[in-house]
Amino acid sequence: MTVAIKGFLENLFDGYTIEPLPNQMEENDLYLPKKLVYERGGKGKAQIRGVKILIPSPPKAGDSRYQKQMKRKKCITGAAVEPVTGHLKTDFRMQQNYLSGETGVQLNAFLAATARNLKRMMEKLKKQILQIIFCLFFPQNLHLFYLPAV
Repeated sequence: MTVAIKGFLENLFDGYTIEPLPNQMEENDLYLPKKLVYERGGKGKAQIRGVKILIPSPPKAGDSRYQKQMKRKKCITGAAVEPVTGHLKTDFRMQQNYLSGETGVQLNAFLAATARNLKRMMEKLKKQILQIIFCLFFPQNLHLFYLPAV
């Protein structure tokens, strides 16, 4: 779920785009994570407001197999950032900003993030409704269907 988003008028280096997000989370009284995985382009600061910034890097020659696996496991979630950006641009009309000025850029980014969050919530709700319907009409097959705690 998207908890912080910031739009920029100018085309900034990726390393400068991460700092406003923990600031925005803190202003909104949201929990700041201890670690944040960011894409490779975000090189620069290693820590912002106590949040450690992890950037994927090739494993070192001296790393054990376990260390290599852990680095890969931590940074694989960072690879999920690019598809999200692509979907925001194509599915939620962020390819082009239709609103003018700094306020328009912020509003466009906020509306796109809100639409994405609502879509994800509706998908979860749809899944839960289908589970309830399945349980109501096919109670003898409950062992086939797993109901997670809500």
